[in-house]
Amino acid sequence: MAMNLLKQAFRGALTVLLLCWTTTTMAQDGTISGSVIDPNGAVVVGATVELINLASNRIRSTKTDGSGKYEFTGLPDGRYRLVVKAAGYNDSGRTITIVGSTLTEDVQLSVGTIQDVITVTAGRSLEAEQDIPQNVTVVTAQAIEERVPTSAADVIKVTPSLFIFNPGPQLGSPNLRGLQASRVLIVIDGERVNNASTEPQTFGAALGSFVDTFQVENAEVVAGAGSSLYGTDSLVGTVNFTTKAPIRSTRGWIVGMRFQGLFSQNEDGRKGNVTLNISNPWIAFNLSGSLYRYGYYHFGNTGGDVPLDAVKKQQDFLKFISGNTGNRIDFALSQEWSRRFANLGVLANATQTTVINSQAHGADGTYNLWFYPHANHWIRYKQINNHLGSYGYPGQGPPWEPQYNFASFEKNDQYGARYQGVELNSIISRIAAGFYRRYYYRPIDSLSFLRTNRLAPGSTATLDTYVRPAALTFSKTGVVTTGVDGQASLQFATNNTLLVGYQFWRDRAAAELAIVSYNSMRSAPGGSIPPWAPLDSYFLQPGGSYGKGTPDGYVQESALFFQDEYEPSRWLRLVGSFRYSRFTTKLIPAQGFPLPGFDIAINGPFPPGIDGAGIMPLAPIVTKTGNVTFDRNVYTGSLAIIGRPWSGISVFGRIGNSFRQPGMNESFLFRGFPAGTFAFIFAPNGNLKPERGVNVDTGVKVNHKWFRASATYFNNTYTNFIDQSPFFVQPGGPGSLPERLGFQSLFWIQRFNVGRARIHGLETDFDVPLDLNGHGTLTISGAMSWLHSEDLLPLPSTFRALERQYQANVREGKELFDFGERALDANGNPRFSDVPFERVVPFLGSWNVRLQDKLNRFWTEYEGRSRTRIKRLDTDIQENFARFNYFSWHGMAGVTVHTWRFGYTRFAEDYRTSFTVSLDNIGNKFYTDPFQRGPARGRSVIFGVILDTFDLLKLF
Repeated sequence: MAMNLLKQAFRGALTVLLLCWTTTTMAQDGTISGSVIDPNGAVVVGATVELINLASNRIRSTKTDGSGKYEFTGLPDGRYRLVVKAAGYNDSGRTITIVGSTLTEDVQLSVGTIQDVITVTAGRSLEAEQDIPQNVTVVTAQAIEERVPTSAADVIKVTPSLFIFNPGPQLGSPNLRGLQASRVLIVIDGERVNNASTEPQTFGAALGSFVDTFQVENAEVVAGAGSSLYGTDSLVGTVNFTTKAPIRSTRGWIVGMRFQGLFSQNEDGRKGNVTLNISNPWIAFNLSGSLYRYGYYHFGNTGGDVPLDAVKKQQDFLKFISGNTGNRIDFALSQEWSRRFANLGVLANATQTTVINSQAHGADGTYNLWFYPHANHWIRYKQINNHLGSYGYPGQGPPWEPQYNFASFEKNDQYGARYQGVELNSIISRIAAGFYRRYYYRPIDSLSFLRTNRLAPGSTATLDTYVRPAALTFSKTGVVTTGVDGQASLQFATNNTLLVGYQFWRDRAAAELAIVSYNSMRSAPGGSIPPWAPLDSYFLQPGGSYGKGTPDGYVQESALFFQDEYEPSRWLRLVGSFRYSRFTTKLIPAQGFPLPGFDIAINGPFPPGIDGAGIMPLAPIVTKTGNVTFDRNVYTGSLAIIGRPWSGISVFGRIGNSFRQPGMNESFLFRGFPAGTFAFIFAPNGNLKPERGVNVDTGVKVNHKWFRASATYFNNTYTNFIDQSPFFVQPGGPGSLPERLGFQSLFWIQRFNVGRARIHGLETDFDVPLDLNGHGTLTISGAMSWLHSEDLLPLPSTFRALERQYQANVREGKELFDFGERALDANGNPRFSDVPFERVVPFLGSWNVRLQDKLNRFWTEYEGRSRTRIKRLDTDIQENFARFNYFSWHGMAGVTVHTWRFGYTRFAEDYRTSFTVSLDNIGNKFYTDPFQRGPARGRSVIFGVILDTFDLLKLF
């Protein structure tokens, strides 16, 4: 019923659009002109003037003539953004309205480097950042080139309230406003990257798998609920990367070539790119290819050897609060360890600062073909091929962790086409439609190890080290994504634009899994296990597990969305949006699911605490008797008000709700992990609800000719968060399920929805350019955030964990962690309020001081990034110390890291040359980014170079 309604609504909207197109004509008789002068009143010759139709997204461009004048004619009615740019001056931008008349807009420029930012992500169309009722960070192509990032995640790390999860050149993914990457939607050229199978907060969709930093035109981070326009996963925000388009010739043929290279000294990292560009006024084409190779990187100076006493104290504390009496683990890297494990890819000359398993190798290819059959129409074909040859997970492996996680390859192949028509008639300002298909294959392989010795708890002897091989796991996920979308901007009045859109995507997933085990003893009777036994001392046990941990199937969304923008006056703007989404999940019986021997567990009985009603719907899949389908309807929306009390100042308030559909692994993972006499069972839960959020944003933005600044306060409330249950023990016995499976007991784990939580905070940023008496510009800029979180409905297990933390603080005689407010109830039981929630960093800040000459050729800048100590930790994060090794412990400490860069660029009519030198982590500090399992990179000198020829035909 709902699907039929959706189809009828879409057909009706399409019919209306076609009727409007065929029965109306567009009046194009508006004119705007003016002159551009500098601060002294002298005319500015050759300034670039852009006029952006905010309804159609068409950009007209011209340059001022010898008298500093410009003019645009033949303009349809509507709202426009007029932007004037000239070297050595701040951009000047203003929003104007044209209603079949002639306007005169004179512009006086001021000296500086402030840019007038135009964003596309927040409203699915071009809009001035000043008019967006959310905190928006835009990183331009120039800034990306000058920062020479070694990873796609590094491009956006200066965003307030954002830090990067997973170090290394390929693995980074954004954590925004305290939430993990699976709750942040990633899109590239408007096409979603998140998929229903992978989990970005663990081993999911890392940015390096989908985008080449050398091909990024700009990156936008829009904080706040985005589900009403983009659907699932935009629970806390949206990150959009726009890739570079071919250079289009205005007359005749042009053939251009671009070379871009990067070298990073720390990890001996190399990356090179070549791009070919061919175009004429009707067609444009580019072909780009990149190769990269990064070795193991090194963390900073610890002041000598890794302080093992501090490691022991850390582990004692974590064992105390979790009630665990397990042995300590040695986190020091020795020469003996390096020598023995060289056959795992560990360099024989590895030092104590070498971050094992941090390598990355691969190649990226991009192909673009644009057709321009008419000034108001274009068609684009795009192909992306990202192939990773080999990469690891920094710090995840011996001697620090019992599992050596790696990927032997990874493939992301995407093909798609898009059409856009603008200024079609007096009602239809823009129509856009697109299609894409992505083939994504990702392995996650793991070699598990046991310990060398068994030391008694509290022993002061040498700590254990993981060296004995135990099991080898090969896991691969394949996801084929098909996406279709279409949208139209309808302008029923000059001050009112309605966006109507339809979106469909389907993720079809299939997994593979193989587990083989090592014999952990020597084959000879009575053989002993030496502390440093090499791998060839063991042999594989017969048999193994082969199959799937999740069933085959697909998840799809069909959605209608609307957004209306209304300006009753130049002082007031109202924006409202609504989305109806229909989700369908279909599971299909597949050979190998579940893993052999665990199929009978689907019938139970289940221990108390496990939701059997969430397991039983999968019975037809396990028994291979039929398909299983789940359907769900979701409604989201937002409402915003933007006021402009004075020129260059806007105040805003916005409320929106958001959601995240549970992924395939979260809902339907059904897998057993044998562990000797017992086994762990991950149970599915088809009853998981979507995570929901209500996001409130209020703030002010100031864009003055002498400075730019903004401040945003947000208050986000979340419900139905998906979490992992504790272990529920099912003892064995005659006729019991454990006995029938061949074990003495089973430990059940299941995903479930939990409580209610709140994260709120303040985000600010600013830019202040100072004129150096005509010699150049000194610009001071910064971005800061302050966050606080609270679990509003803590579980009883959370109270017990908080009490252990309180007792640990008493034991230490000081507050090691802030566990909230503690009080005793009438029965003398401890109760807590203001309980910490999720991955919140209380303060993040970055500062930049930039010196640039008046010709924009030479520049140098200092950048500092800082955070305060993290004292409030979610109890699951703190007590699940499998995530806590020596490095993640340092991720709780405050730190300030310094970077210095300088560069030179020379422009000519037909070519450009540019080079950049960056000294990252000047002090070679040893630190770890928040909630990481691997340390941050130490000091590194990075070189970047660009050689760009715009037209080889003129040069030769």
